Amino acid sequence: MFDLKLKRIIFLTILAVNLAVLKGQVLTSQGGQYMSVSSSGTLPPEANTYIDGIATMYYTLPDRKVNGSPYLQDEFFFGVMKTVDDVTIEGLKYRYDAYNDEMQFILKGDTASIIRPLSLVSLEFGSVKFIYDVYQTSAETAAAGYFEILGEGRLTALLRRTKVMEYDEYVKNYGGGGGSKEFYFKEKKNLYVRYSDALARKVNNNKDFLGLLQDHQAEVRKYMKSRKLSARKPDDLVKLVAYYNGLEVD
Repeated sequence: MFDLKLKRIIFLTILAVNLAVLKGQVLTSQGGQYMSVSSSGTLPPEANTYIDGIATMYYTLPDRKVNGSPYLQDEFFFGVMKTVDDVTIEGLKYRYDAYNDEMQFILKGDTASIIRPLSLVSLEFGSVKFIYDVYQTSAETAAAGYFEILGEGRLTALLRRTKVMEYDEYVKNYGGGGGSKEFYFKEKKNLYVRYSDALARKVNNNKDFLGLLQDHQAEVRKYMKSRKLSARKPDDLVKLVAYYNGLEVD
């Protein structure tokens, strides 16, 4: 069996190529123009091993205006990055591009991107702690992306927030009207749970959550019912994960 870390590295190499192709297709289909240039800035010495800065500038043509923002928050926040080699990097400002699933930072006045995210252990800014990890999408497939950590331990609760672009062509409320004929960024939220070093898996309901537990299912089920908790709600999932992590390991 391959080491889990090696699997993730191999997977990310394949994923990086596919995402590069996909990004080109998406931007072309929107009728926009896109340009990438190497950043002229210099990273802190300890960061050079982990980050390659790519300054990006992009815009769409006037007739392809997109309403809303691709970012969770438009502003940048000072953060703390921790890497797989126990290096801590401070002094940079970050924001999360939820549309492209990309972490950006300010470098000498340019906007740069982290393009080796599996080198991260965590990235904290704006009161949120992010990780980048591989997650299971079906019985035989997986993907990788950024998650917000809601609760940690033997069982970890994760929130994946992404944005998609939708086109308002049809409005049901107006009897099949033509809509605004504009593009909009729409946020999607999904909850995941990771057991120990296994791949994170999506939680759609209480049954999904209980099925991920390796032990103490009866105790957790009783706790869930007595407090009327739902694994589909972020606050409730945090309580369930904290309760489970407080139980003794069988």
